[in-house]
Parts: sequence; structure tokens; C-alpha cells
Amino acid sequence: MPITFHRVSFEWPNGTTVFKNLNLVLRDLRAGLVGANGVGKTTLVHLAVGRLQPTSGKIESSGPVHLLPQVEERKSDEPAALELAELEAFENDLARRFLEKVPIERPSATFSGGEWMKFRLARLAAAAHESFVILDEPTNHLDREGREAVIDFVRSWRGGILIVSHDRELLENVDEILELTPQGLTRV
Repeated sequence: MPITFHRVSFEWPNGTTVFKNLNLVLRDLRAGLVGANGVGKTTLVHLAVGRLQPTSGKIESSGPVHLLPQVEERKSDEPAALELAELEAFENDLARRFLEKVPIERPSATFSGGEWMKFRLARLAAAAHESFVILDEPTNHLDREGREAVIDFVRSWRGGILIVSHDRELLENVDEILELTPQGLTRV
């Protein structure tokens, strides 16, 4: 399910240009997106999922795109299992694998960082159904077990995936690396 950027430019309301005339095709493979902090990686991701609109150019997707954001607040006081039941997560093999050591009888607000990531990965696996997914800095602030869960997710995912990360171990599991710089985007 490719995502295609056609001559996409993005500028913030204050006039700061993030990138100009960006062309990119994200195919059904595992890609890593790297670049210096502040270069526009998260902006590119938000454009891909429709949270932001380009200043010019267009973005096309042949199917749904799901984002696992870098940060997500834990709000629920209800047992986490209730949210998963609505998604039929227990019917999804990959989701079930991530939930093996997560205490879903508790509210997600009580989860450790690793438990929270595994829960989010299980929720994504159940909701995305092998569509294109984007993981934005998924291993930040995780312990070894949480990082291994993210790597397992990347290795197991059957659709296209874009991973924004500085984590070299995680990036060893992708098919290609894209680098975003102030000069543009290149495959490295």
C-alpha cells in the first residue's frame, strides 16, 4: 500500500520552511527514516497520516495508514482489556503475542513503559490489519524487554512500515534507510 509524496512542500505559519518539492514513494517494505533532530521527520510522518496538510504538492495513499506516535498519554481508568475487546485484539495472533506479559486486567495508567509499549503495539496490530504503519521513535524510554517487543513487531509485520528512529539496533531490521536533511530526502 504505497504512500506517494508528489512535490510536497511544507511551511509553518510563521514562514519557516521544513522542506520543498519532496518526492517520495513508501512501498510495502520496511523502511527507516533518519535525520538530525528538528529536520522534519515527525512533520513528514504527520503529513503521511493526514494530521498536517502540505503547503503545496499532494500526498496519495492506496490504503489506510496507521501511526504509533512517539508519545501517547495513558488516560483510561478502566481495565485495559476492555479497549482491546472492542478491537477484537484477542483474535489477532501478533496482538496476542504482545499481550502475553501485559497485565490487561489493570488500567493502562498503571503500566510500566515496556508494558505500555507492548499494549500499544498489540492495539496497533489489531487495528491496522497489515496495512501501512508508521512508528515514530518507538524505542525511546524503553527497557530491553520493551525494545525487543518493538523489534519483534517490525520483524513480524506483513505490511509496509516506516520507522522514525535513531536506534541502530532497530534500524538493522529494515530493508532501506531514508535520510532527511535540510537539502532533501535521500536513500542511503
